[in-house]
Amino acid sequence: MIAAACGGSGGSGGGGGETGAQFDEPPSDEGTPKRGGKIVYGLEAETGGGWCLPGSQLAAGGIQVAGAIYDTLTIPASDGEGGVKYVPFLAESVEPNDTYTEWTIKVREGVLFHDGTPLNAEAVKGTLDAFRGENPAIGAPLFTFVFEKIASVDVVDDLTVMVTTEVPWVAFDAFLWGTGRVGMVAPAQLAAPDTCNRNLIGTGPFRIVGCETEDCGWTVNDKFVAEANPDYWRDDANGEQLPYADAVEFRPVVDVAQRVNGLKGGELNVIHTTDGQQTENLRRDAEAGQINLFESDFAAETSYTMLNTSESSPFSNQHARLALAYAGDPQEVIDITQAGLPQRALQPFAPDNIAYNDPEDLNFPKQDLDKAREEIELYKQDTGESNLSFTVLSTTDPGTVKIAQILQSQAEEAGMSVTLEQVEQTQIINTALAGAFQAVLWRNHPGGDPDTQYVWWYSVVESGAPNFVNFGRIKDPDIDRIFTEGRSETDPAARAEIYKELPKVFAEQAYNLWGYYTLWAFAAADNVRGLFPPTLPSGDEPVVIASVQPVVGIWFD
Repeated sequence: MIAAACGGSGGSGGGGGETGAQFDEPPSDEGTPKRGGKIVYGLEAETGGGWCLPGSQLAAGGIQVAGAIYDTLTIPASDGEGGVKYVPFLAESVEPNDTYTEWTIKVREGVLFHDGTPLNAEAVKGTLDAFRGENPAIGAPLFTFVFEKIASVDVVDDLTVMVTTEVPWVAFDAFLWGTGRVGMVAPAQLAAPDTCNRNLIGTGPFRIVGCETEDCGWTVNDKFVAEANPDYWRDDANGEQLPYADAVEFRPVVDVAQRVNGLKGGELNVIHTTDGQQTENLRRDAEAGQINLFESDFAAETSYTMLNTSESSPFSNQHARLALAYAGDPQEVIDITQAGLPQRALQPFAPDNIAYNDPEDLNFPKQDLDKAREEIELYKQDTGESNLSFTVLSTTDPGTVKIAQILQSQAEEAGMSVTLEQVEQTQIINTALAGAFQAVLWRNHPGGDPDTQYVWWYSVVESGAPNFVNFGRIKDPDIDRIFTEGRSETDPAARAEIYKELPKVFAEQAYNLWGYYTLWAFAAADNVRGLFPPTLPSGDEPVVIASVQPVVGIWFD
């Protein structure tokens, strides 16, 4: 299962700065931050390809590391009404014209990259052009499509860039955050393709050192170490320079039980997890005063079974998709593997998204084995196949394998034949890119603006070629129309109505089998503070987006 985007604050519990606090919003008083110490952070997976951001494939752990090294032009914040807005971050301002076809970005004066070079308009243009695929030596397999509707990026003056788009693009400021992936990269890093993935030069609160060679702070499958950036541009609300810690060390610990044990044993200071059973245990530890715990399910990702609808897969046939949808019981998965904690999902969008539909208005299939068997027979008639057989792909994580086993059991009870396969988490994105799956356990589509999901479901790129990051190979003219209309609709109410059509299409076609809204848990030792990030430079309250839990404000008591 991978992460690919947004979130906020959510969960349960009270709060405060006391030992063993569990909270879902800024604690009322954690005391005065202290400087020093090294944060050792346990991640759910390694990022084998590194962090040359325009060409990187970043899942949850990779985004977490990227946030320590790179800053983005915009950042999500609370809109004060239970939703998300995007505010300037490295940018001092981000303003559209009246038709949303020109976006003027003015960057903050005095911000430096880790190598001492200034963040200016030329650097911003260079980074955005690299994401657009203008630097072939680096490549940008995902973002070339994300930013294909950009017509040009032009320098206006030393601190100002003008982005011109081919169509009105109402939510362009959300794409400048890009779930933490669109960090500003120094010209020197982009100019060296051979070391771009490991010689990381951002403007972020921590900097990796010595990575011009192989001997540096990143050892694959072991650790990633970075020291505090002494020239970091950002202060906290009291005028104290961030970050508070002297260094951060990220360690990939794939097995969630080992991650939790590492926290309890003192080898790790902070960990993240989406495993419901472990989260339930962590809640008990927090209530006993042994750890601090922060949870987030606001603007949540959806955990689900993604189906490959290409001609090479049985799920190109709607009856096959419906058969599996009617056979499945996501609540059983939630109860057995997630301790019953997450909320059942019947659509890709969480309740705080403008595209969310009242579940009563949707006709998404619910478990009915008789209907599942009827759909299997219709599939056989359509295809001439003697049986509905398919393979379910997952990572090797024991919790994820358990989910796959339950799905297998449910499908086989209805009469299907199911084979299970696993790949390492570092390989699952490549497997999906290649379309080398029939059904795969997935995690994606967090909140914010629904336009940000365009990349995952729109069927073709501008040249007319298939969109290869549309992993499920969905080709639906209604989905394409919804995204085209929604992107350029300037009336908020009308935009919401357009995007509300998406869950209805998915309910009818069963392209994906929605499971539950992902609950992220961030657990820390009882002397660790600052899991909830500091107030943003704009003065807005920050939100924690899925796995993107900033380390900039963490400190040791």
